[in-house]
Amino acid sequence: MGYRLYDVDKIISLCDGLRSSSDIEKITGIHKKYIQRQMKLLDLPRLEAVPPRGSKNPSWKHGRHYSRDRYCLVPAPKNHPYARVYGNKKIGRILEHRLMMETFRGRYLLPHEVVHHKNGCTLDNRQENLELIEGNAEHLKMELKHCIPNWSQEGYAKMCLPGSARKHLPKIDTYGHKRKSGAVRKQQILLARELLGKDHPLLLGAEQYLD
Repeated sequence: MGYRLYDVDKIISLCDGLRSSSDIEKITGIHKKYIQRQMKLLDLPRLEAVPPRGSKNPSWKHGRHYSRDRYCLVPAPKNHPYARVYGNKKIGRILEHRLMMETFRGRYLLPHEVVHHKNGCTLDNRQENLELIEGNAEHLKMELKHCIPNWSQEGYAKMCLPGSARKHLPKIDTYGHKRKSGAVRKQQILLARELLGKDHPLLLGAEQYLD
């Protein structure tokens, strides 16, 4: 099918960057392949089929992801040996506090090494708040030091039961419930805002989890 010059004028008038070639085809009856060819030849504005990546995307979150486990993940450096790669994505992620410690130490952290947050805020990844611990056992000792158990009488009575009796009791996972609901993440964000201020760079994109 041949098209006249005024058909090209129609295409030009409708190419506003908000309409796709399919939209223009419905309005004009001109085949979308011809419309696409004219868009390319005349360098006309077009509706992007795929949203732009990175900071140009309207839903850009500063490259930061706040997990329900109350930690921040950021894009890992290229070829990082311990990057977490999800699905078919090429760019992996890494826990920000580990990346910060690697930057301070000038080397990759080994899998068994643990980064401890001195003030208990897992989003406060300033150098002065991070401490490298040799392993998880040592880290657990630090976390539990000076902690006083707050057991209820009912809970203590259950602990005193023999193992055969305890295994039939229903399991109560308070942390798991709070994690699933996002309460653990929200608590850490609020704590970090109190310590650092809501506009601190370490909290970029965190406000979306406070709704």
